[in-house]
Amino acid sequence: MVNNIQDVKSLDVGDAQKLVYLTQTTLSTGDTKEIISLLKIKYPQLEDPPGETICYATTNRQNAIRELAKHVDFILVVGSKYSSNSVRLVETAKSCGVNSVLIENVDDIKEMVFEKSSVIGVSFGASVPDNLVQDVINYFVKNGAEKEEIVFLEENIKFIMPKELRHFKKV
Repeated sequence: MVNNIQDVKSLDVGDAQKLVYLTQTTLSTGDTKEIISLLKIKYPQLEDPPGETICYATTNRQNAIRELAKHVDFILVVGSKYSSNSVRLVETAKSCGVNSVLIENVDDIKEMVFEKSSVIGVSFGASVPDNLVQDVINYFVKNGAEKEEIVFLEENIKFIMPKELRHFKKV
């Protein structure tokens, strides 16, 4: 398993004639590209996987954070500290030069100070319930902030229930 550039340097697969890579879906898209580039230099026979292996939601949110970072002083990411996706969003914002903090819910905001921030962006991990995000937004609105929603990309992918699961009833 390769997690970083150091792992690429120490990786030895022997005399493999055929190699293909797969990526974990929640890795940073920037880090992943750099690691793949180094792997291809070290192993010229390395083949790309048959399709994209980074989750579309991860890619979309990281791209949205990069865009959001151009317009704000601070970014709050709503998500779990155990969520690789959410942690990567904070890292992405920081790599763009914008301070960012991961919060699990609105209660985490109450002790924060935003003195030097006039525009605060809010984003969230891929699996965060909408009500947690709305609670954070409503907190700022109740405290006098203006709300502006910026959509960088519409996600319109629909997932079809596998036929093996269709007999289950919704609760």
